[in-house]
Amino acid sequence: NDFIEDRTVCVYGISSKKIAARDTSDAFMRQAEARNWSDGNTDRGHYLGHSIGGSIYANIFPQKREINRGTSQEGKRFRDMEGYLRKTSGLFCFSRPIYFDFSCRPFIIEFGYLDTDFKWVIESFENV
Repeated sequence: NDFIEDRTVCVYGISSKKIAARDTSDAFMRQAEARNWSDGNTDRGHYLGHSIGGSIYANIFPQKREINRGTSQEGKRFRDMEGYLRKTSGLFCFSRPIYFDFSCRPFIIEFGYLDTDFKWVIESFENV
């Protein structure tokens, strides 16, 4: 009787400056399941942030609030990585969710990029 929710396996792209302001009245808000993720500990995070060129469409997942907002040590590391990508366009970056149950909420998010010296920078962030 276990129901497996649709899940993302990997998101990747090239970092770029965001082109337009986020339209919060459009697809982001119409996704009913995404609205249900928000609670005191969970944000509607983006696998690749809008500020580094990520889409608001099909890029949203339930993300631990302190990681998304950078309020914990782990969250500060995550935000520092996003900040580097925000300042440095043209870098390969990825986000890989790792699941431990049948839900669409990843237990771990592996986030990384290939820096300007062609070295991998990869971190794992617990998401529960």
